[in-house]
Amino acid sequence: MAEVDLAAEFPQPAGVARWAEVMARFAARLGAQGRRVVLVTSGGTKVPLEARPVRFLDNFSSGRRGATSAEAFLAAGYGVLFLCRARSAFPFAHRFPPQTWLSALRPTDSAHSGLLCLEAEEKALPGFAAALRSYQEAAVAGTFLAVEFTTLADYLHLLQAAALALSPLGSSAMFYLAAAVSDFYVPVSEMPEHKIQSSGGPLQVENYANRVCNLTEKREKFSHGYEKKNEQLRHEFKVLQLKQEAQLKEVEEMLYQEGLSEIAMSSPSEQIAYLLVERSTLLRKLELMDPEPESQRCMSSKLQKEFPQSYSKDLETDKTSQNSLESDVEQAAKTGMAHEEIRRLTDEVKEKEQSKLDSALQMAQLEIEKLKENLIKLKENDSVDLQKAKEHNQRLNEEILALRNRVRSLDSEKKMLEEEVERLKGEIHESQENEQVGNHSPGKIVGTQQKVQYSSSGEKLKYQQQDELQQLRQNLHRLQNLCNSAEKELRYERGKNLDLKQHNSLLQEESIKNGRTVSRKSRNWSWKYLNRLRALNHRTTYRKSWLRRSLKLLMQRKRFWI
Repeated sequence: MAEVDLAAEFPQPAGVARWAEVMARFAARLGAQGRRVVLVTSGGTKVPLEARPVRFLDNFSSGRRGATSAEAFLAAGYGVLFLCRARSAFPFAHRFPPQTWLSALRPTDSAHSGLLCLEAEEKALPGFAAALRSYQEAAVAGTFLAVEFTTLADYLHLLQAAALALSPLGSSAMFYLAAAVSDFYVPVSEMPEHKIQSSGGPLQVENYANRVCNLTEKREKFSHGYEKKNEQLRHEFKVLQLKQEAQLKEVEEMLYQEGLSEIAMSSPSEQIAYLLVERSTLLRKLELMDPEPESQRCMSSKLQKEFPQSYSKDLETDKTSQNSLESDVEQAAKTGMAHEEIRRLTDEVKEKEQSKLDSALQMAQLEIEKLKENLIKLKENDSVDLQKAKEHNQRLNEEILALRNRVRSLDSEKKMLEEEVERLKGEIHESQENEQVGNHSPGKIVGTQQKVQYSSSGEKLKYQQQDELQQLRQNLHRLQNLCNSAEKELRYERGKNLDLKQHNSLLQEESIKNGRTVSRKSRNWSWKYLNRLRALNHRTTYRKSWLRRSLKLLMQRKRFWI
């Protein structure tokens, strides 16, 4: 999972750079005083849903916990950097809402002094004077700085600036994050410019927790990187120690060679002090040896004339010894300065290493706390969603059982309809045979006129019966087609029912294995096939009623023929 770029996801709001400078000056001033500093966050964040915001996702938080904690830190002697939501609870003022001030405070006559004087009973505002005094003491001492935020982007950029401002303090800085930060946000690339219309479909909101769900992996990467840096610093420190030991050995050997073995085992500062004292004494001796009297000069000139070579040799030896002594003193001073520089560098390396370790430890602790909170929330959400998925699966099982019973009843009704159709076929066949037998039987001779009437009425009845028979055959053919189509639909319905049952069992197994909720896509799939099965059931019931009406009509016509 790629790391989130704060500048790309959340553009820097106006005024953050100015507040970053103010917070850096605040932290540097309190750090120079040796005071511990704590960053306290309070209140909830707001997430805009449009570039020109009309709607927001707002995390509700009164901010009282952060305000009360800031008061406790100030009382304990900390410097407090208070990062709070605009118009949330403020330290020393959240106990006294404005409506109590309006009813408790009364103005007094102050025309001569030019000041506004207010008076109130102590019972009306208990503790108001102590809170006001504490706030004014913190403001005068400069140990309290309040910075306001509104949106999630404001909070994240100001939090980053505050962390950078407090990083030089090392172990003297502490983070107390009590703000209610939003779990959701809309990326800038997907944010519409104007108001979101309701006709555009459901709003897709990205989960901010998904961006930080792999914090354990990031923490391991960070800790691995810090371990590499620490190993590198340890290696550099060992190299400096080896160089220092080599220089000390060189100085000891040089002192042994010069006959100064009594200070060879002393500390570098003692060696430098001794050499400086020796240098000063040698310089004094040289100054005393320089102003010679006239007699000595004459004597020296005579001696120089008498012993020119020996005198020049002595002067050269004195000069060489003096030069070697001065070079030794300078070398000792340089070694002392090198030792001091090595000490300073080692102290700086230790301080940097300790500050980095402290900041890394604090960040790791904060990340662990956030991970614990996220895990608790995820467990709660998973348990709720799993319960909902179980209830949904139970409802699906009940509907599948009902559909099974319905399919069985449709099968039995189909069998009954087939038996009724077969019975009707037999009756129609018997009626046709009876008609053929009736046409070949001889009639009685009653009279010529009566025979003509019977023949005409018999022909009409015969034609009517043939038409009715033809129509009955057509209706029977239609009934057969309808029965075949109903049978195909019932088979299709059975197959879909089996598919739905298998899909439901797979979903149950998946929910049991992973402990996660059924996806929205699978739910939509199951609901779609349930609706299709219900529509199929409605069509089969309609066709069943139509078949019953057709059978009733056929029965009535059969009775009419008989």
